[in-house]
Amino acid sequence: MKRRSRAHSCLTALGAAACAVSSPGLLSSQTISLIAGANMTVLANVDQNHERYDGFDPSYGANLGVGASFRLSPPEADESLWAQFSAVYARKGAVMRPNSALDEYEGLDFRLDYMELALLADMRFHSIVDGIFIHFLVGPSLGVLLSCEVVEPSGDDEPPHLTGCLGDVGEEGSPWGFRRLDAGVVGGAGLEVALTERVGLHASAQRTFGLGYADTEYDAGTVDGPVLVPALKNRALSLRAALAVPLG
Repeated sequence: MKRRSRAHSCLTALGAAACAVSSPGLLSSQTISLIAGANMTVLANVDQNHERYDGFDPSYGANLGVGASFRLSPPEADESLWAQFSAVYARKGAVMRPNSALDEYEGLDFRLDYMELALLADMRFHSIVDGIFIHFLVGPSLGVLLSCEVVEPSGDDEPPHLTGCLGDVGEEGSPWGFRRLDAGVVGGAGLEVALTERVGLHASAQRTFGLGYADTEYDAGTVDGPVLVPALKNRALSLRAALAVPLG
């Protein structure tokens, strides 16, 4: 009897340990996710006197990256605070409209490829539907400009003309120059659906505001041509989906 009782105790202990290891509550305190989505972006034309000029149409591009989330609040809390870090490739830019100052540049397509790094506070709440959580996100971001092209439209029989615009004016032979780093702030909201005990699907809408000027200056390179101080700020609306799984 003693031997059987000891064996039963060992099995009970092993079962309790296995449940603790497989518990989704413990594992879900740290997650890693694959992120995909799309951007709608524009270059807000705001001069140093804070006057705005609506000179650009939006551009559209893809998002692709990875993220990691870490729970900061106690596991038993119904509403939880998380720290969310993400590194996402994001295509940004805009298309120039005709305007009185730079009429000759109508249709210029600015294509800016960023690696967007963000560290967000993620507040999560239970919804009225079981298994669905509501997220509110806010925090800083840093865009690292990977490549930059200005595409100038041409005639029907000619290919469009491309010039680089990464760095200072004239560095790549272009009159346009864009900074390599772009600090910003992100705000957004989303939903999380628990697909299984270990896998969650996140969907969110995020708005990014560039805090500084993305460009350096514009210099037409002619005596009478305009020389413009930095005036362009990145604005982006991102729709993203993420598949999250526990770490460990």
